[in-house]
Amino acid sequence: MNAPQRTFEAKDAIRDQVPLLMGIMSPSGGGKTFSALRLATGMQKILGGDIYGVDSENGRMLHYADQFKFKHVAFNPPFGSLDYLEALKYCNKQGARITIVDSMSHEHIGEGGYLETAEAVVNRIAGDDYKKREAVKMLGWAKAGPLRQKMIEGIKQLDGVFIFCFRAKEKTKPIKKDGKTEIIDMGFMPIAGEEWVYEMAVNCMLEPRSDGVPTWRSDHVGERMMMKLPAQFKHIFAEQQPLSEDIGRQLAEWARGGNPAPVQPDDSADDLMAWDSKLRSASHLGMPALQEVWTSMPANLKPLLKAALDRIHKPEAEKAPA
Repeated sequence: MNAPQRTFEAKDAIRDQVPLLMGIMSPSGGGKTFSALRLATGMQKILGGDIYGVDSENGRMLHYADQFKFKHVAFNPPFGSLDYLEALKYCNKQGARITIVDSMSHEHIGEGGYLETAEAVVNRIAGDDYKKREAVKMLGWAKAGPLRQKMIEGIKQLDGVFIFCFRAKEKTKPIKKDGKTEIIDMGFMPIAGEEWVYEMAVNCMLEPRSDGVPTWRSDHVGERMMMKLPAQFKHIFAEQQPLSEDIGRQLAEWARGGNPAPVQPDDSADDLMAWDSKLRSASHLGMPALQEVWTSMPANLKPLLKAALDRIHKPEAEKAPA
């Protein structure tokens, strides 16, 4: 039986609205959540709708509920790949235009996640027979891998902007060189499957105590592999500055497609960035200088910068030389 003849059509390519997947990698306390909420707030000015936060960190996103407006989705175990997909589908059905996932790393290391799924297969087949466990290890990955791939393909079909926060930790890797084993420092690596991290359109690293300023260059091969900044986004991140509402607006303009409409200046966002910069500079001079800047700050901006003051600027000021 002959298969029906397929037909195709070619049209001029037009930049249309597209989903945007963005990753923020950082060790604990690096500012992932705060930075993601700033980006999402700027994106909302362009895309509209509500911001949804899928929180697997036992309510950690709620620490910022007095500074940012968003819908909070508590996400408890199990943290399987398809559980993450269902959580994002739920947000999508509610009309979310911007969704933050904090943290995506539980899909890899959390209860019911990728590693536990693979381990359960090995436990069932080999038990405590460690020689047999090594032999059947691939069967575990054969179970967990397709579930993750189904999650990836499912998320790629959802409309909107997604910001994924990845925990990161320092890693090393043994390699063979001239018959000897050398240990290579990979730097901070996201706790996630590489095949998933590679799906991000943009993937930035926040180093410890970075004040939300992403790093795009590194001496560590692992960090260089994980960072991702395509040419179409380089102008957005050209200046060394914290992830902000303004950067979020520019990313949303790109995701919206077509010819970007002129963005009306947002004095409050500019003021926020300016005062955050003043606090950062004062923190290097010690607590008295920091207190002086904080006292002079407009009252309407203090609630928005209180978390940054306590988490970043005060510790920095306490370390400053007398």
